[in-house]
Amino acid sequence: MSAGAPPQGVPEEMKSIFVSVRSADVVIVKGLIEAHEGVGQVYAERGGELELSAPASQFAELCAIVDSLDREFGILLRPARTSKDGS
Repeated sequence: MSAGAPPQGVPEEMKSIFVSVRSADVVIVKGLIEAHEGVGQVYAERGGELELSAPASQFAELCAIVDSLDREFGILLRPARTSKDGS
């Protein structure tokens, strides 16, 4: 085990960013991000609102992927919701 890694069996801290894409682009953006194994997971909240999550050690790579996809799909960063009801 390397220094700073979580003990075996304990999940690594996850970091998330929240983005919006056109509803028609959700499936392709999800597929392109998840094609980079181990980098990130995509959770669709509603319509084109997505939560992109990655282990802290892979977060910079996830952000780089989002930057490259932004040129193609016009991804908009949005603030995280603070509660389930959106307030």
